[in-house]
Amino acid sequence: IPNLTDLKKGAIENATHQGYKIEEFYLDEPGMTPERMLDVLDARGIRGIIFEHMHDSKKPVHIDVSKFACVAIQYSITHTKLHQIESDQYSGVLKAIEHALENGYKRIGLIANRKVEHLIKHKRVASMLLAERIHAKEAKFFTLETAFTVDYDPSQDIADWIRENRIETILSMRRHIPDELANVGMEIPRDVGFIHLDMCNDNPNSFSGINANWYQIGQVAANQVIDQLARNEFGAPTQPFVTAVPCSWIEGETLPKRS
Repeated sequence: IPNLTDLKKGAIENATHQGYKIEEFYLDEPGMTPERMLDVLDARGIRGIIFEHMHDSKKPVHIDVSKFACVAIQYSITHTKLHQIESDQYSGVLKAIEHALENGYKRIGLIANRKVEHLIKHKRVASMLLAERIHAKEAKFFTLETAFTVDYDPSQDIADWIRENRIETILSMRRHIPDELANVGMEIPRDVGFIHLDMCNDNPNSFSGINANWYQIGQVAANQVIDQLARNEFGAPTQPFVTAVPCSWIEGETLPKRS
């Protein structure tokens, strides 16, 4: 996954620069549990952990991190409260809407993954509600929340929603949407503009959109763990804090100016 590649690169480069080494461990390995994983890390003398994406609600989330300096990427751990580093999705959507309005789009739609929105406290949907309040006189805003599952093809439902509401551009973190819409005869940007909300530094599809700056998220994650190690701070913090890394705009070919 491209954004995770950026995340790892940022973390590894920052850690290496400061004399540390990053190793990867996977909870999806057969027979692995969070408790066993922590035992393995402890036995190997590893004292710092960056918890990457743990979006599978079936995995245990109550873990004892008392021996470790650690941070979580976004809402990776939901019950053991850790310091978190996230991309500022809320401001990212507002930035995307500003570019859509500047390019002449008046009917703007957000396609949101219901599961992801729950994990990020519905920040993207909240941004749309704020935009509707701020820009009510100049544009119309629409939100489609759906469940993207392996056995569900959203192509036709999304196309029908776009046509029914006469949407001029869509915002989504789902990079597959242009291909899915093409399967039902809708071409981007001929029929509808597209703003990708979760881009990385590499942009092979020439999307217009929001760079979540995963590389910088990785850098911040490594720095925070190293800082905790230097202060001998281990375990879950009494007062966890969230560091929001600002997003940036990437100019592409999927949001052309409207005449």
